[in-house]
Amino acid sequence: MSFERQYNVVKQIIAFPCADPGPIIWAATFLPAITPSLLEYISFGCRDMLKLRLGREAPCGRVLKAQVQNAIPPAWKNATNTLLKWEGRVSLLGQILMIIDLAGKADVRWTSMAYRMSGCPYLQQGSSWNWKFQAAEALAPGVPTPIGGTIVDEMGEPGYSWPTGAIVPSGWYANLHFRINAVSLHGGHPVALHMWVRANSPGQYDFPSSDFAKPYPGFVSTGEYALTLQNQRTTGPRQYTLMAMSDELALTTDMSGSAAVSPIDPINDALSPLSCLRQLVSGTTPNPAGTNPTRKQPTILDPYLPKPVKRPPRGPPGGLPRPKGNIN
Repeated sequence: MSFERQYNVVKQIIAFPCADPGPIIWAATFLPAITPSLLEYISFGCRDMLKLRLGREAPCGRVLKAQVQNAIPPAWKNATNTLLKWEGRVSLLGQILMIIDLAGKADVRWTSMAYRMSGCPYLQQGSSWNWKFQAAEALAPGVPTPIGGTIVDEMGEPGYSWPTGAIVPSGWYANLHFRINAVSLHGGHPVALHMWVRANSPGQYDFPSSDFAKPYPGFVSTGEYALTLQNQRTTGPRQYTLMAMSDELALTTDMSGSAAVSPIDPINDALSPLSCLRQLVSGTTPNPAGTNPTRKQPTILDPYLPKPVKRPPRGPPGGLPRPKGNIN
């Protein structure tokens, strides 16, 4: 969540006529709100692995760093040391930006929890639930297939959950996350997976997909997808469906996921410090099913963006311009 989104969420909560939380409520919600950010800050992530690989992490960092230095040719040492110094400055800047981002998330989480606990009806709207594996589903090669499961642990108002997705009212937000395991029906070898979310009724739009290549032999194909969206329709709800596709005939062997629908931008408390490793082996396809209209998905900035100037058609290349009037 960007700083602008964090600020907008807090502004929406405070501006809405809610019950005013007292000091006891603020104190009671402080620790639950700040704990996820602290855990995310101290968790072992992908960048720490890279630093350990380069010999720049304690406790064995000095020994490994010395070995790396000895492996560098003398002519490259000055340049390498300069790059490492700049890397340290960039790392410090990244740490500062990460702390600011985590502090903003904690502030949004703290504010929303305090107002929700004080009885704010605005924040008590919406629903959250989980999906669990129900039955195996066949994935035909190149055919987009809805993926679903059994709805469990549903909390909040009814009417938003769906076995294969969610129903989001106009102007509301949704946070959707799901993962699947699949295996080929021909020989049981792993397959490539493509996963995304489709917006239905009215019309149809496929959000960009995450594409996972075939894993090493002996492993089961695994795919994971997460998306935070807003229903920008002016009237009426819209249905969003979890979609998957494989490059060959396959069968899903597991499915799990979670969803949240609310009038404000939902806060995702799930910790995934190793998610960037998965992103290193995945690609992205803007239009996975090849059915999106030529016009892009509408955004709130469309009314303020400059409109392209349409040029009138002319004659064939190299020929004279087509006359504007009628020729008798």
